[in-house]
Amino acid sequence: VGPKGTLLFHPDTNQIGKGVYENPVVRQLTLGNNGMELITNTSGLKMLAAYSYVSEAKWGIVQQTPYSFVQDLLLEQLRQTLKFVLIPFLILLLFSIFIARKLAAPFIQLGNLVNGLAEGKKVAQPLKESLMKPHWNREADLLTKSAVMAFEIIERNNQQLTESAVTDSLTGLPNRRKLEEVLAEWASDKQQFSML
Repeated sequence: VGPKGTLLFHPDTNQIGKGVYENPVVRQLTLGNNGMELITNTSGLKMLAAYSYVSEAKWGIVQQTPYSFVQDLLLEQLRQTLKFVLIPFLILLLFSIFIARKLAAPFIQLGNLVNGLAEGKKVAQPLKESLMKPHWNREADLLTKSAVMAFEIIERNNQQLTESAVTDSLTGLPNRRKLEEVLAEWASDKQQFSML
């Protein structure tokens, strides 16, 4: 673009010599500015424009690229990136989920055990044995073994307390509470009995 806003060069030779001062980029050049903008050209197309002022010649150079071309280029680049990244990402995601589940498994088992104890359920021997097996996660292994030992002590103490509650301390014989438990059990089973 010349100093008065006339085209000195254009790919379309019919445009050379025309005044394009109304173009915002050309106005910036005549003011001696450099920069880049997203503009709409005289044909109504969105263009990415870069412009530079050459002070020695008092000319301006404008380079325009259709916005749709850049957008298509970026979309193609995105497709290519996804094509090469998506499969390894999915494999990594599945592997991460697998590892997370392996890490969480002993803690879930331990949580179920604690919930069972909180509800007053007795810990089943197979569950204890499965928890006592060595685990590759050292922290989970240590925590599980400590918890199982604590639960065994709690069970033993509960059994002793239950036994003390239904036994006469002087004679060691079952007391009235035990008698009422047995009678209630027999009555619920509709079992015939007699008392002496």
